[in-house]
Amino acid sequence: MPQKTLTSNTGVEMPAIGLGVFQTPPDSTTAAVEEAFRLGYRHIDTPAVYLNEKPARIAEDFDVFALELPPSRSPRSTRSTPEYAAGRTGQHHSRNERQIPEA
Repeated sequence: MPQKTLTSNTGVEMPAIGLGVFQTPPDSTTAAVEEAFRLGYRHIDTPAVYLNEKPARIAEDFDVFALELPPSRSPRSTRSTPEYAAGRTGQHHSRNERQIPEA
């Protein structure tokens, strides 16, 4: 059964249901995100202000590899940082760290 998606005001589609990792301890985040992917989640909410974005990104990388998803279909995480107003989003930083080209 296809997942219901929502379209942002910029035209990006994302799954309507996702996993939020707010207040998830960094040492538990990787396992939580990996389990979410095993269960079919493809939207992980990991703003940098949660301070567990890096463990979640490690789990995303693991599951993108395990699921054999191309970078263009890799899970998208919503991120907002104080740098957003300066045009530098957390997603930009994350994509650079993961060496994924900007869309």
